[in-house]
Amino acid sequence: MKNGFVWSLAMLISACSGWLSARAVEPLELRTIAKGGVNGITEARQVVVTNAVEWAKLWMAHRGRARDEAKSPAIDFAKEMVVFVAMGQQRTGGYSVEIVKVEPGETSLKIFVKRKSPPKGAMVTQALTSPFHIVAVPRSELTPEFLDAVEMIKK
Repeated sequence: MKNGFVWSLAMLISACSGWLSARAVEPLELRTIAKGGVNGITEARQVVVTNAVEWAKLWMAHRGRARDEAKSPAIDFAKEMVVFVAMGQQRTGGYSVEIVKVEPGETSLKIFVKRKSPPKGAMVTQALTSPFHIVAVPRSELTPEFLDAVEMIKK
């Protein structure tokens, strides 16, 4: 009887651990569309785009004066969506923004963003910059939630 109980308990634990590991959250695959230090959007912005019309508008605003040089990259909005993060206009170089991870949560799509500023006294380019990062991720119906990646690591 004792061996049967131990065996049953071991099987239950094994089954539960398999179920829990199957439910582990996997980050979505990120595909960088564009990333850099200058774009036509000078205010800080975080947006998720789920259709071609809004994507075309965002791409034109992002391209600014150079908008006639490049059409918006093709996105299959039946399968993907676009995540755009802009840091806003900065007075110097040395700033950057990066979407480091996107993962589904229970009630939201968690978008982790890392922002960097130059250290005090650093030698930086003396020019206006506007860092941005644009990625495509698999389409999700979850509500987007933008989170500071550095703050999440500290917790």
